[in-house]
Amino acid sequence: MSVDYSQGYTARWRLQKLDVSTWVPMEDVPNVISFSLDKDGTDTAPLLETGSVEIDVSRGGAFYPGWYRMSMVVEQSGALDVVPIATLWFEATKGTVTGYNDKDSADGRSVLYPASVAILDTDKYAPKGVDGAAWCANFLRKHTPAPVNVEGSFTLEDYYVFQEETKVLEAVWTLLDAGGFCIQIDGDGTINIRPKPTEPALVLSRNTSAILSASYDYTQDSSNTPNVYVAIDGDSRARAENNDPYSQTSTVSRGFEVVTVDTSPVRVNGETLQSYAERRLYEERTMVERVLVYTREYWPDVAPFSIVRWFSGGDYPQDLTVKSQTLSFTNGIQVKETAVIYMEV
Repeated sequence: MSVDYSQGYTARWRLQKLDVSTWVPMEDVPNVISFSLDKDGTDTAPLLETGSVEIDVSRGGAFYPGWYRMSMVVEQSGALDVVPIATLWFEATKGTVTGYNDKDSADGRSVLYPASVAILDTDKYAPKGVDGAAWCANFLRKHTPAPVNVEGSFTLEDYYVFQEETKVLEAVWTLLDAGGFCIQIDGDGTINIRPKPTEPALVLSRNTSAILSASYDYTQDSSNTPNVYVAIDGDSRARAENNDPYSQTSTVSRGFEVVTVDTSPVRVNGETLQSYAERRLYEERTMVERVLVYTREYWPDVAPFSIVRWFSGGDYPQDLTVKSQTLSFTNGIQVKETAVIYMEV
């Protein structure tokens, strides 16, 4: 069955423990009271997903740590479908006992969690000329039981040496950011390493506008946008300046410099140090965020870094990049989403 999320449906919720060796469910968890799920890609080395679950353990049994899958059982037009929503490592952290009722609360962390608590004990540098996407995938496979999928590649132009005690996930995100790549996690826990999306995962047009709330909040701040970018690599130094009189953040328009100094450049795909500095300054200039916060109904395959194309009025759409989501589980899933429009200033 293919669910049409622009139409009505009913849903119920399911939690299943996974067999780690096969990565498939082996048993249902009974007496689940509630779920919560947050998705966030705003940290420097984000886990991307965290969640929680409440379980009534009054009727025997206990909740044991492990990998669990949260799924939505959807009924629409008499047909059923099971939609994986998130796969997390759950551990019970607290409980409440009232009379004969005993309720456990368990916190869930994403399939990236094992890589976030492990340090680089070998291979503390990324070699010159290596495929950065494949390098990151190999390290993640050593530190998580989840499947890891790679789409595309990029080449490191020079060796990159990590600091002592660098966490595996920090190293992975450092290289992926440099290559313009990101991680997105499927509901079944599959880790996808891919270029940052440029095409929309969701188009809010006349046909789907009913899933969007009627109002939204927004903020915008370009005060910290640099107009000078200095890159230092050993004894080499490169300086790029935005002196465009038509740019509101340039040295000409402001009348003063706002300088960013980068002492750990990661050059890719044949860049010189000067072209690296120029690229990074341009990225800073074009990455000023107009932040929108709104509520919508659930749509599959929309996650941090996804593009939402929004026809908010007129004939010209705006492309929003998703930063974070809070999912509420009721008769369906409602998503409070924070997304940004990147602007050139």
